[in-house]
Amino acid sequence: VTWAQLGLHAKPVILCNIENYFAPMYGMLDHAVAENFVTAESRARWRNAEGVTQVMQILAGEGIS
Repeated sequence: VTWAQLGLHAKPVILCNIENYFAPMYGMLDHAVAENFVTAESRARWRNAEGVTQVMQILAGEGIS
């Protein structure tokens, strides 16, 4: 995410949220945006996928293989 903020890449950060493992992290990120600690633009870099198939769909949609 930091490299994306610095313009070193434009790739998404995808967390494979199997069985809601990363739900607390997404809550923390949303709270950080609400408290103006993180910008909405930075938050949007974090992508949520419910499984490997969805990870692959996100990557395909971003033109990354």
